Order: sequence, then C-alpha cells, then structure tokens
Amino acid sequence: MRTILAMAGLQLRLAVRNRANLALGLILPLLLTGVFGLITAAGQGTGQPVYPVAVWDEDGSLASAVLARALGEAEGLPVRSAAGPE
Repeated sequence: MRTILAMAGLQLRLAVRNRANLALGLILPLLLTGVFGLITAAGQGTGQPVYPVAVWDEDGSLASAVLARALGEAEGLPVRSAAGPE
C-alpha cells in the first residue's frame, strides 16, 4: 500500500509541475463545461433549458401515475402523454 501511495504522489507531483497537463486536466474541462452550458441555455430567455418529455404509462399503476404527475410539475420538463412507442 505504501508503494502505491508513493507512486500516486509522484504522478501527482509530475502532473502539477507540467503546466500543459494542469491546463488540460483542470482548466479546459471547466471552460468546456461553461461553453456548453451557455450553448444549451441560449435563446431560452430564462436561462434555463427546457427538455420535452413523453410519458408512456404502459402499466397504469399508481406509482407510474405519481411519477408522471411529478415530472409534469417539474420546471423545464413539459410532459405529454404518449399512446405508445414513437
């Protein structure tokens, strides 16, 4: 176990020393997350994306009705009922 921790520490120190690794490993993912967040929220006005959801209640149980109702009440999830697989 001591050997594994020593190897992990060495790899971490080597990664932090190299600025390119630091940029690619930390800064680039954060930057891409921000860019894709802005892309999906663009043109929505509220800044919150809307994802339409179709619900097909095949078994008609109470649990599925509660789930469909909860999805319908969620903000940003317009729910429509489907008669079958579309």
